[in-house]
Amino acid sequence: MTEAAEMSATCNAGLYVCAIVAAPESSIALRQCVTDAPGDIRLIGQGDFSAVVMVPTADAIVSRDRQELVRQLLIHQQLVESFMAVAPVLPVKFATRAPDRESVELGLKLGRAQFVAAFDSLSGKTQFEIIVTWDVAAVFAEIASEPSVAALRAELAATAGGAGPEGWEPLGRLVKAALDQRRAETGKVLLDALTLVGVDSVVNPILDDSLILNLALLVSSDKADLLDQCLEDLDTAFHGALSFRCVGPLPPLSFATVEITFLEPAMIKQACTLLELDSARSSEEVRSAYLRLARQAHPDVTTDQSESAGIAVLKDAYRTLLSFVDAGGPVVVSVQRQEAAANSG
Repeated sequence: MTEAAEMSATCNAGLYVCAIVAAPESSIALRQCVTDAPGDIRLIGQGDFSAVVMVPTADAIVSRDRQELVRQLLIHQQLVESFMAVAPVLPVKFATRAPDRESVELGLKLGRAQFVAAFDSLSGKTQFEIIVTWDVAAVFAEIASEPSVAALRAELAATAGGAGPEGWEPLGRLVKAALDQRRAETGKVLLDALTLVGVDSVVNPILDDSLILNLALLVSSDKADLLDQCLEDLDTAFHGALSFRCVGPLPPLSFATVEITFLEPAMIKQACTLLELDSARSSEEVRSAYLRLARQAHPDVTTDQSESAGIAVLKDAYRTLLSFVDAGGPVVVSVQRQEAAANSG
């Protein structure tokens, strides 16, 4: 069986797109990476860029089970990192699924300008994940000894001790405010020091009380030693009261993640039907059709919702066709920072 025939035969279930690599499909280093990687991994090239894709097996569908999902995400990340060792890489959003090889090739073609800009901006830079934690029990003990907290605790013990849990709510709010203030003050000192070393940063959400800072830091490749020294200096400045964990170098996931949406023909056809269009030729045509039907479906105009599509359904169709028209085809490509991707989701 030829390579083309084999690809066609194995791609009936689609392809997971994992990364965009700044190297041609013929690259010996990339091909060796494919050989070494676990699973059925392929390269799809378009000029001097290649997409790393995974041919899914029957049990490789993205799971809804949290533990299995974490395992699959780890496999995805490890695959991306393995290619990062041989060429510059742009990670693709996890679980991005293309219907076939031709769709991936079109995505590479349509996204070329964005890929070039992203690779240029990230040239000579790498991402590190820095997580700083503290001993929550020790911090709470220190807060408990603060005069304002100790005084309120004594007052509540005398007046609200028998009033049930709700009677102690003022104390809980005071302790929470003190904890948040300490975290903000400590986090600012850490952030000010670390951002002097990096060229860009993304502050990730704090998800539990033990965390002070969860930072993605973009660092020039020749400044990694400075980052190590900065972390050592901060550890000394805080007298070992904080725990520092630095992971990297990593793909620049927080600063440039490729998002690719594959609009299948049936989806476009259904959206055109909903908006009563023969085809989607221009954004003005799509917008006009949506506004006309949205006015007809508005509750102030009609009470018979069975006669017209709901506003939400029309809006989805409108967005689909607008994406199709703006992209100039059935593949929509964007390269976004982590915050922009989260907000658009």
